[in-house]
Amino acid sequence: CVTMQNLLALILAVVATLTLASAVEPSFKVTVVFDNLASPWDVAIMPDGHVLYTEKCRGLSISKKAAHTFETPLRLFGATGSLLEAPDFFCAGQSGMHGVAIDPEFGHSNHYIYVFFPSTMNR
Repeated sequence: CVTMQNLLALILAVVATLTLASAVEPSFKVTVVFDNLASPWDVAIMPDGHVLYTEKCRGLSISKKAAHTFETPLRLFGATGSLLEAPDFFCAGQSGMHGVAIDPEFGHSNHYIYVFFPSTMNR
């Protein structure tokens, strides 16, 4: 049975907790991991620590963590100059390399990496 006294004590405890929580300033540390990116769109971290990321008009790139920094990225897939150029890849308006995802079974039963981009194949 909830008494008025118990209810009042509960309300005071919640107010005190919220007041204390709002009095603490959040602390953030900003670290630049990659620079000189052109419209970065998405990022996925692989189980071994490699970082995959997309740039709207450049495509999919990968970089390996080395100590406290990252190695020079390798452009894997997409625009001209990529390791694997996609002839149907295009970048205009809202179009470009939008997303990257790693299959949940990556490294176990497959090595699938999924990318999302519009194609010119049906034009």
